[in-house]
This record gives sequence, C-alpha cells and structure tokens, in this order.
Amino acid sequence: MLKAFFVDQHTLAAVSVALCLLAAGITYFFGRSRLPYPRSSALLLASLVGVPCLALSGSSRTALRTCTFNWQPTGAFLSDQGLLNAVLFLAVGFFGLLASRRPVAVTAGASALSATVEVAQAMVPPLAQTCEASDFVASTAGALLGMLAAWATVHISQSAPVSFRHHPRSVVWVISAAFALNATTVALWVTPAVNDSSIQYVTPDMRKAARTHVRQAFGDHYKIGKISYDPTAHIVYVGLKGGMAHLSWPKQREFNVSLVSYQKGIQPADVGSFPVGGEVKPPAKETDARGIARRYVAERYPFALKGSKVESYAIADGRLGWAFSWRKVVNGILMPMRLDIAIDLKGQVSDLLVRDLADPDELPKPKLTEAQAKSNLRKSPGLPSEVTQIGDGLAIARSDTGKEWQVVWLFPTGVGNKEGPTLAVDAVTGKPLEEGQASAAP
Repeated sequence: MLKAFFVDQHTLAAVSVALCLLAAGITYFFGRSRLPYPRSSALLLASLVGVPCLALSGSSRTALRTCTFNWQPTGAFLSDQGLLNAVLFLAVGFFGLLASRRPVAVTAGASALSATVEVAQAMVPPLAQTCEASDFVASTAGALLGMLAAWATVHISQSAPVSFRHHPRSVVWVISAAFALNATTVALWVTPAVNDSSIQYVTPDMRKAARTHVRQAFGDHYKIGKISYDPTAHIVYVGLKGGMAHLSWPKQREFNVSLVSYQKGIQPADVGSFPVGGEVKPPAKETDARGIARRYVAERYPFALKGSKVESYAIADGRLGWAFSWRKVVNGILMPMRLDIAIDLKGQVSDLLVRDLADPDELPKPKLTEAQAKSNLRKSPGLPSEVTQIGDGLAIARSDTGKEWQVVWLFPTGVGNKEGPTLAVDAVTGKPLEEGQASAAP
C-alpha cells in the first residue's frame, strides 16, 4: 500500500510529506524553548499529520456509512491495511510517550484518533474507505507497541520518568469528547456489518493480479483502494470508487465487478459505473445498449465474441438498464467461458463478470438424455423433500481442477411458488451430484 501511495498517488504523497515536515519544523521552532521535549514533540506532530494524509489515499469518495466487525482474533493483523495502521500508530505511540511521558493519555489519545479515522472513513466522502473495527484494533495495538518501545528507551537512557498521574484537564476533555462524538455518530448513522471470515495479508502476487485485472477491464480509470484476501472463500477483494471487484484465487478463473450504476436520484459524483470509450449516447432501447456492450467487449475481452451467442434482458423492466450474457455452446453443451455485462441508463458499465477459460480439449460423451437425467433425479433418495417442481435441464462442461472435465445436467427446482436449489446429474454415470457440487458448476 505504501508503494501505491508514493507511486500511484505521488502528488498526494508529496503534499503529505511536505505537511509533515512543516508541522515538525513549526513545532520545533516554537517549542524548543517552551516544551520539555521539543524534538519528540515535533516528530509526534508529524506522525499525527501523517495519519489523515495516508487515510486520504485510496479514498472512493463515496461514504458508505457502514462499518465491518470481524470477530476473528487475528483478523486485525492479517490484512495489509491492518499492518499499515499498526506501523503508522507505532510512531504515534513512540513519540507520544517520549514527548509527554504520560502512557494513559497516549493510549487513550491514540485510540480516540484511530476511532475518529474509521468513523470519518464511513461518513466523510473525501476520506471514504471501508470502515473496519479490525483497523481500530491494529492501530491501538501499534500505539501500545510504540509506547512500550519508548518506555524502554526512557528507562535505558535514565531520563525523566514516566508518570501515570497529573494528566492535563484539556487533554482529558479532548479525548473524552472525541470518544463521545464517535460513539454518537456510530449509534445514529453508521450501520454495523459482521464478517466472520479470516481476512489474510495480501501478497505481492495478489496485488499484482488485482491491478492487472482491473487495468484490463477499466484501464487507468479507477484508483485502486483497499485490497484484502479471504482464504475461506478464496477471493481477493479490490476496492474501487463506488464499487468492489472480486478475483478468485489462486487460479484467477473469475473476475467479478459491481459498480454503482447511474439512475434517477443518484448524484453523478456517487456513480461508479465505467464510461465506454468514444461518443456514447444514453441508450433509449435494448439495441442501443447492446451496441455499447459489444463495443466494450470487443475492446477489452475479444475472446468472448468468438463462436459465442449473446442473450439480453432488461434490468427492472429497463429502469436500471440492460444486461448481456455471452455464452458458447458446442454440441449442445455449455462451455465454461462466460462474460456478463450490465449497461446502465447512462450507457456505462455497471456490472461485469468474466470467466476466461479455454474450451476443454476433450469431453466425455454424454450417455443420458435430459429426460433420463431428470428421471434419475426424481428417483434419487437425495432429492430434497421440499422440492415440488423440476425445470428444464441444461448440459454444461465443468471441472474442479481445470484438467479433468465432466458433463453435467443442471436442473432448476421450485419449492412451492419459490425458487429451490439447482440440482445436478452426471451426464455419463447418471449419478445425482450433491447440492454443493451442483453449485460449484460454472
């Protein structure tokens, strides 16, 4: 993330460094005769200025007013953002104790600052990023580690001792007010979201792959925000302005992007949808949107047009735009390649799903017809008792490894008037597959 800050956002980085140096210089100049530890105070203020400056990097400019709580105990330190927060606040804790010699005030102040940053990221558009409670934990832990290191430095140098008493009232009031304001804001305007997954540290390979896929889909239109990895779902999450991208990992078979689409009532600044190059007029009908979608696919993903057919449907009866799906069928079997795209009312890409998989070199020849497969499914003791209807089947090619392929009949089901699970039957053996295996089919 530091590389993204100093390289991709070099202007913001230069301004941030200048502000930190300016804050340190002014503090030292005016405080060298007034403060007991002017150098430490100058470095503390530079660290404090650096916190909001770095918080600006990767901002989506769209305040989501949500905050995620991850109850995994190690979640705070397994993401690159969490580690960065810990390092950033380590400096705050270290220089804070050296400058004040008040560990209680430093701990409370660092916690209040971290909480303020997270709430601001949830509420303030210029600072908007994903608000996560784990970042608050990482920041506070970093401040504690920095404070312990400073405490050891004070002890070894035998300088003025650390004191747990006599905290200035102004400091106590400011910290208390910050906690009260943050608590009130969260209670009234921030929606909590619980995430039980264990987010892990993002490796350089994950970051490189995420940037490559985003660049292929959108060029340099979006600045990439926070990147995280969920090992349970095997997904790399990539934050974008007004949206989120998902990349399957490690095979990178599927890339899925959801952006805020243009529609009435949404401010243009909050729209995250991607403008297709060239002069594009807002589509008035499906054929207009189809032309825009095809132009985008031909430029970014030409493989999807070879030997495939496109189907379309209106989203919310056309009030939100149109969706288009490119699929390839060989000998009645749906191939794994897939490209879905949604065009909003402004003629821009609002959703994208790409599965770039080559056709299998060889597939087993199906031995069961659709009717035979459906009959086997009806007779299966594993058929859920609540299923009342079985729809028309679809033969697809699927593989868990990408090497060994099989042909599967997929059947949608109904439970009364509602949709039921999708069930699958092996087209060669005639054996019904478990529900989880059916959902894994591409």
